[in-house]
Amino acid sequence: MATAEKSVRLRRVSWRFLLGAILAWAALPAVTYGNVDEAIGRIMKRVEAKANHGRTTEADLTSELLMLSDLQERVKSRKADAAEVLLAKAGVYLMVIGDLEMGAILLDQVRYEFPGTPAAMKAEALLAQAAQQAPQRGGTHRGPGYRRSGRP
Repeated sequence: MATAEKSVRLRRVSWRFLLGAILAWAALPAVTYGNVDEAIGRIMKRVEAKANHGRTTEADLTSELLMLSDLQERVKSRKADAAEVLLAKAGVYLMVIGDLEMGAILLDQVRYEFPGTPAAMKAEALLAQAAQQAPQRGGTHRGPGYRRSGRP
């Protein structure tokens, strides 16, 4: 078989595969994210599995953080659900990655973008608790409205 013929055949197979993948992805309904609590649970199980193997850096958890961002984007019209997703993302930064500053920024974001939601109340309580513990640890809590540039 000639090289050009192999190349054409390979391109056909590649295009068919790509088209099939696109159609399969497009056919996936929002049911994948229909129950936000279940979706968050699945993502957090992945985070936990990685953490159990010592993979706790932001780079190690990039795919899970992106999954949470994607989930938040998909449910943005449902404020309470979007707030829960953002709260889960803050939890990953606070408890797994250990980035207290980014976790506090995300908690502030939950509080200001989704006021009155249960997640905003949880975020308020966590920030108040962090503010009380900061002097004991010798650290400072920068307070509401503090934003670190360069990160969402």
